[in-house]
Amino acid sequence: MLESSAFSLKLGTNYCPNDREIVEIKALLVVPISRIKRLDDEIAELQKAVDNLTNERESVRADVDAHKALISPARRLPLDVIQEIFMACIPTHRNCVMSAREAPVLLGRICSSWRAISLSTPRLWASLHIAEPPRPFHEFTSPLHEKKLVQRLETTKTWLARSGQCPLSLSVDTHDDHRSFAPDGAPTPPSPNLILRALAPFASRWQDVSFTVSISFIEALSSIATDDVPMLRKLQIKQRPDSAPHGQGIQWESFGLLRGPNITSFALRGSNVNPSSFPLQWENLTNLTVMGHEWSSGTVLTSRMAVQVLSKCPRIRKFRCIVNDSPQSVSAEEASPNSPLVLPSLRSLEITSLGIPALTIRELVTHLSLPELRYFDFRGRSGEGSHIAFAPFLARATLLESLHIESNTFTKLALIELLRALPPTMQRLRITDRSTIWEPQPLDDETFSALIPSADNPTPSCPALQELLIPQCSGPVSDEVLLRFIAARMAVQPVTLKRVEIQFTRERIVDVQPDIQRFVDEGLKVSITYNPPAIWHFSPWQGLVDAPSPNNDIHITFTPFLATTVLLESLEIGTEPFTKPGLLDLLHALPPTIQRLRITDHNHRDTTSLDDDTFSALILSADNSTKPAGGMFESSPFSSRLGTNYCPRDDEILEIQTLLVEPSSRLKGLDDEIAELQKVMDKLTDECNSVRAYVDAHSALISPARRLPVDIIQEIFMACIPTHRNCVMSAREAPVLLGRICSSWRAISLSTPRLWASLHIAYPTRPFHEFTSPLHEKKLVRRLETTKTWLARSGQCPLSISVDSRDDHRSFAPDGASTSPSPNLILQVLAPFASRWQDVSFTVSISFIETLSSIATDDVPMLKKLQIRQDYDSAPHGHGIQWESFGLLRGPNIASFALRSSNVNPLSFPLQWENLTDLTVMGHEWSPGSVLTSRMAVQVLSKCPRIQKFRCIVDDSPQSVSAEEASPDATLVLRSLRSLQITSVGVPALTIHELGSYLSLPELRHFDFHGRSSNDDIHITFAPFLATAMLLESLEIETKPLTKPGLLDLLHALPPTIQRLRITDHNIGDTIPLDDDTFSALILSADNPTVSCPILQELHITHSYGAVSDETLLRFIIARMADQPVTLKRIEIQFHREMLVDIQPDIQQFVDGGLKVSIKYNPPLFFQFSPWQGLVDAPSSWNANFD
Repeated sequence: MLESSAFSLKLGTNYCPNDREIVEIKALLVVPISRIKRLDDEIAELQKAVDNLTNERESVRADVDAHKALISPARRLPLDVIQEIFMACIPTHRNCVMSAREAPVLLGRICSSWRAISLSTPRLWASLHIAEPPRPFHEFTSPLHEKKLVQRLETTKTWLARSGQCPLSLSVDTHDDHRSFAPDGAPTPPSPNLILRALAPFASRWQDVSFTVSISFIEALSSIATDDVPMLRKLQIKQRPDSAPHGQGIQWESFGLLRGPNITSFALRGSNVNPSSFPLQWENLTNLTVMGHEWSSGTVLTSRMAVQVLSKCPRIRKFRCIVNDSPQSVSAEEASPNSPLVLPSLRSLEITSLGIPALTIRELVTHLSLPELRYFDFRGRSGEGSHIAFAPFLARATLLESLHIESNTFTKLALIELLRALPPTMQRLRITDRSTIWEPQPLDDETFSALIPSADNPTPSCPALQELLIPQCSGPVSDEVLLRFIAARMAVQPVTLKRVEIQFTRERIVDVQPDIQRFVDEGLKVSITYNPPAIWHFSPWQGLVDAPSPNNDIHITFTPFLATTVLLESLEIGTEPFTKPGLLDLLHALPPTIQRLRITDHNHRDTTSLDDDTFSALILSADNSTKPAGGMFESSPFSSRLGTNYCPRDDEILEIQTLLVEPSSRLKGLDDEIAELQKVMDKLTDECNSVRAYVDAHSALISPARRLPVDIIQEIFMACIPTHRNCVMSAREAPVLLGRICSSWRAISLSTPRLWASLHIAYPTRPFHEFTSPLHEKKLVRRLETTKTWLARSGQCPLSISVDSRDDHRSFAPDGASTSPSPNLILQVLAPFASRWQDVSFTVSISFIETLSSIATDDVPMLKKLQIRQDYDSAPHGHGIQWESFGLLRGPNIASFALRSSNVNPLSFPLQWENLTDLTVMGHEWSPGSVLTSRMAVQVLSKCPRIQKFRCIVDDSPQSVSAEEASPDATLVLRSLRSLQITSVGVPALTIHELGSYLSLPELRHFDFHGRSSNDDIHITFAPFLATAMLLESLEIETKPLTKPGLLDLLHALPPTIQRLRITDHNIGDTIPLDDDTFSALILSADNPTVSCPILQELHITHSYGAVSDETLLRFIIARMADQPVTLKRIEIQFHREMLVDIQPDIQQFVDGGLKVSIKYNPPLFFQFSPWQGLVDAPSSWNANFD
């Protein structure tokens, strides 16, 4: 049809047909449109036939599968074989978890037969991980925590009772209960030592036990006697990092548990004690670990003490410890023996040095001889300048096969010497490189070359090397040197290298993949990853609150992939990478074989992909139905056996096999019929798509949008421009997106200056550890060129510009280091357009702010709104800047000025104060102190007769108030001020007192007051201040600076005009102002006939750690909705606790009547009762199916 069209050459262009041609095109489309309708009808009929056959096929297949299940070989397995299979399902790398997601619990959820077998197999229950339910730090007791703990204890007893007389492998993970932090008289949680009481009756069967517990739990272990643990072979005690003190004070000598006669492996972690005093059976030990806290004030163990410990262990094979060697500790110890200690059994040694690594190695060389050592792991703190001489130590470890070191422990010379001194038996080398730009980087190309065979290095280190692993490679190792290493090693005969894994913390400079592909094809396993810091995203949205997450507009199409996986049974996905249409397409494209679908939904964006519409794709309905046809086995003699665990006899098996002959043949016939119909459907669909494309192409020519006048299109384009912020340099939104549709729209967009009068400029971010980067410089040049082009398109329009330029940390660069171009280059690009600046915002470093002084008053005649925000990472906070010389601030038309994150006195600003209607002066809340006091803020306001909105941070103290000049006698009346936002970083009570004394705000509509928590009991009295603001409609407060009486007085003093109340409740201390008593001030009752805020429309309470109960909240809603007329329209509350009472059914009638309610319960993230707690392979999400 396309060939016969008179408009073939116009299709797919921007051609706009005239009236005569439009009539001709409409006539041309009559026959094709009719053909499309007929084709759709035929396809629909065929689809019905295919659906019917498919349903019949599924029904027959279900019956066939049910009968085949009866004769499955698995049903006839002997009991002992099933038990061995069950044992193979038990985790071997850790203990079993109290969860129905894995064996042995899962095995009992399949059928009654398997459940009986699992419960009668004691070995399945001889392994258990016990996790104490966590509790939020701010709650000393919790009903939900106590309930879960009791449940865990009962489960533990039941579990271990099933284990018969089998030796037990147990691991326990508890939390420090912080009982010492509980206020006097406060209820405390049950002691985690209850777990030990549940385990003690089974101590005679402990064989492998591990405790990650608090100090109180460890002390309770002393109650276990030697005779209680006759089977104990492996014991690990790990003191939790948040528990103190670190092992000191415990009478380890009295621990009968340590005297177990069969203990061959002992580990003590997180506790800084001298192990020499432990009452262990030292001669039995083959594995010993003594590792204290690396960040504690000092570990007790020195290298020489470690040698003394090893001298007591003649059979030791593996030893791990943390030592702290210093010149003082070495000189203070007794003289060492003349001959080194020979340990013929030691094969693995792991040492972490918290002191001087060079001393540690020297001590090991002097006092140890390790002829059978195969694995050595050495780590030490960086920053120690002593040269580490490894050669003497390695000379005594001639059979060493594996080495793990941290490069930042060494100088560059020492690392090279180490690599060259490695014995030729070395097969596996792991170097962890955590060096930073602040210190020398020993691992570089020169160091790496010690491993590369060459003419200059004919005998490289580690000639038999099989594996090289460098996780977190921060040093300057180039891609080219890595390629030389691989190529050289693969050229050596015989080839020994089998695996190379390197993770760079930088971007890729050279792609070596094509050059090493031939080695990969030959069997070399190579993993080279480049992981620059997450901030290394050159997002043009940087600095904007609505910046999209990466890839959130990229549509993922799964259909082609799923078309090749017709037998897929299980799928797990996360919703983050999907758009809503993308997720819908995925669900519709899933093959019918899917049996298990797991969706993790972590989307926090406004537009979520998983909602009611997408979920409906999984719901059987009239619009989404697959009704099965009747089965063929209604008369089957085995109908009552289907779906059971029945095991048929041999004669019954033959009967079932005979019974399946006809249905199996029918299945093949159905498959053939469906395939034939599908061919016909595919042919019709192709024809339909062809005709539809023809119609759509012609319909596009007569689209009304093509005939819109240019001025209307320009107004539509303007409606696409963001109004809440400036435009971004991105093709994902207007105006750039508009120019990507067609050449006509591009021409219109480029000829509309107003589209280009708004721009957000983001200085490309750079990883903190790199002072320069080719990729960063390239991106910056591109941004600057785009800025010039963009603003040139804006004609003579007034400009709205925002700049986000983070501190480039140039002052931290080492002497002589190359640095990235200064972000001040952005200002050089913007300066020529200063005469058209109207609304400009700078979030920039201190150096950028100083450069702004070059802008003169005459340069900014149109400037109305100016915001300067000093980057948080930039210091000092505004001090030292000569603000008086800033001609920019003298702009004659500036009505709005904001200075944020800079603690300066605004009185010195050369502003045209009489023009200001909006003023913000907010320094860093966490800086040493704000220069501004309340009295100074009043002085500033006295200079602004037209001010309507004022925000500031003040620092009032008794000293600052007494040091200031006498206050004015008359109160300052501000008749234009409608919005006031105050943050007090000093004494909040003084701030409110000052405001109430010196200000009268008859037109104030909105008041926002935030303050730091006050350690004193100074009562904040709001009444005098609120008495001057009788038209107040909106109030936002924090409870931190308030006492409970103070909050009550505030609520009672609020004027009756209040319509919106927002309370941020961050209190988690002893005194909680916002509780049921306080909240009741808002509830009309017989005891409270004069309720606060009688015309309240909105109530918002965020981060509520307080004691407002669900019942009190319900009383509030019911009482407010009973008022006549009803004023309450919205209530939003976010609790930081679990829900105790579900009030949703009681308030549903009000929601149906139009009340908007959002009540969320968000306990802290760690308040999840995961039975995997403490295990490295704990899943990211879980459901507690084991009760």
